[in-house]
Amino acid sequence: MISLVSSVGRPLVSAGWQQTGLVAAVRAEARGCVGHRTEQQDIGEALHVIAGGGFSVCPRLVGRFREELARGGDESGDRRS
Repeated sequence: MISLVSSVGRPLVSAGWQQTGLVAAVRAEARGCVGHRTEQQDIGEALHVIAGGGFSVCPRLVGRFREELARGGDESGDRRS
């Protein structure tokens, strides 16, 4: 689904991440990731960055994103969002 949406825009993915990992969302061409507890200000900043062609991971998910990258994109492990 993310790949399909990315063909017409720059998707910002928001979910509890219980089935799909952050790295998997990025591989599917998401341009940003936020969690269900992300502050409204952080969502606004993410939208601004993405609209400018950048990539954004909300501050609450940066640690988890780094952990997934360190595991080579493995989606197993602690799910915190």
